[in-house]
Amino acid sequence: MLHIRKICCDAVHDKNFEIDRPNGYDCCLILFVKTKARFTFKGNEIVTEPNTLICFNRYSPHKYGAYGGEYVNHWMHVELPDEMYSSMNVIFDRPVYVGSSISIDEYMHLISDAFYRGNTSRICDCLVTAMLEEIKGVIKQPLMQTTHFADLVELRKIIYLNPDANWTVKRMAESIHVSEPYIQEIYKKAFGISCGSDVICSRVEAAKIFLADTEMTVAEIAVKCGYNGTVHFSRQFKKITGYSPTEYRKMLL
Repeated sequence: MLHIRKICCDAVHDKNFEIDRPNGYDCCLILFVKTKARFTFKGNEIVTEPNTLICFNRYSPHKYGAYGGEYVNHWMHVELPDEMYSSMNVIFDRPVYVGSSISIDEYMHLISDAFYRGNTSRICDCLVTAMLEEIKGVIKQPLMQTTHFADLVELRKIIYLNPDANWTVKRMAESIHVSEPYIQEIYKKAFGISCGSDVICSRVEAAKIFLADTEMTVAEIAVKCGYNGTVHFSRQFKKITGYSPTEYRKMLL
């Protein structure tokens, strides 16, 4: 189990702020920098954008500071289990622009709250592990580092909450202000499924809930899920689930 030594959220420093630790720490330092900052890695200075995360490995040099104004960050000193270090190599000692793709800000506040409540090491373990796994996902999927990814996630939420809406590719593209060919490309890259297929999946998932939790007829459920009739609805439902809507309801009963 990992062990948090100390954590601080929203630490604020002036434009002259600078840290230089040539030998680092004997534990990991996780920084989430909410302002522009400058870092030195292997003798090269780089400027990072707001909402960038850096995980320094044990004994890695730390040299960083404010860039052109106020410096604000969250930071955490954490000891990781030995088995985690090899899997963490992909994110150690490098800036990862997170942007709005993952709410690191919320993660850090949740971890801080749990840590200072005391007797919550298991909760902290789960939260830190989940956060690090999400960060590895950002590195593996460059699209997550773009502004469009957050827009796509929000769009997908709306689609799944409104399966009865007329979700055309044109409407989806207009909602995030991109072209139709582009949204089809990035949607598939982001979620591993095409726009149209995901709309169908959202409707089938909604139909499953209606079939399980209500006494609505299949025809009524079809309308609730954006279909004009039962034939097309039943065909698509069976294609995805392997059952007709009636068979699915009987199976649940």
